[in-house]
Amino acid sequence: TQDAVMKRGFGDNRDGSIMRDGMPSVQGRNFTATADHVEVLQGPASLLYGIQDPGGVVNVVSKKPQLQQANALTLRGSAYAHGRNGSGGQLDSTGPLGDSGLAYRMILDHEDEDYWRDFGKSRETLVAPSLA
Repeated sequence: TQDAVMKRGFGDNRDGSIMRDGMPSVQGRNFTATADHVEVLQGPASLLYGIQDPGGVVNVVSKKPQLQQANALTLRGSAYAHGRNGSGGQLDSTGPLGDSGLAYRMILDHEDEDYWRDFGKSRETLVAPSLA
């Protein structure tokens, strides 16, 4: 599965118009667990980033380590037709590393669900540590 964004009726990510922190995304997916916010540059101004569809550019900005301690835990569950179930969770922890002026961030995300076809499973795990 890949992320694709239609921009004013134009294209998908084949032209590099989905970016991660200002760089063309080489992955077919941009993990939302690590996304802080999304910036959209609409229309032909997207040509500032090279040969692009004239619909625009989407930039996914990553979460950064913070000097203020914060923790978040999210649990997810779902049920689909014909007994297909799923569950998942996310842990996002950030804070200072002593008095050094450095900060850390650890994002853990896991999803486990029945595949849309019979007898299949979809499991995805993300471990994203960072220092700043």
